[in-house]
Amino acid sequence: MINSLTICSFVGGYPWGKETPKVFIDMLNPLCGWDMSDDEFWTIAKRIITLEQCFQVREGIRRKDDVLPKRLTAEKLPEGPKKGAVYTEEETRKMQDSVYAYFGWDDDGIPTDATLKSLGQDFAIADMQAARMA
Repeated sequence: MINSLTICSFVGGYPWGKETPKVFIDMLNPLCGWDMSDDEFWTIAKRIITLEQCFQVREGIRRKDDVLPKRLTAEKLPEGPKKGAVYTEEETRKMQDSVYAYFGWDDDGIPTDATLKSLGQDFAIADMQAARMA
């Protein structure tokens, strides 16, 4: 949603994490004549991210490609509170599992038919079914 609203992600999104800053809804509702709730805000965000994922999947991207840069998995952090740390394959799998489950995607990162239907993105179902068969 932050990118779709053209708000700087460093000041508009990441500090709040999964919370919806009240300012976004307070701005959008009168501006657009809406009465959007926090839940609706996050449903729109899920629609955007899921559609982006559908594009990636259609182009051949799968779980095996959804990984951190090698530098984060091979080079130890030189300083800071996590000095000496590297991300392991197990940590990467846990992150993938968590994100895929949250968004309603299967174990390979492909949005499920049920998720697409619930988000009103039925038009992408055939492409995702074809991707599962590939």
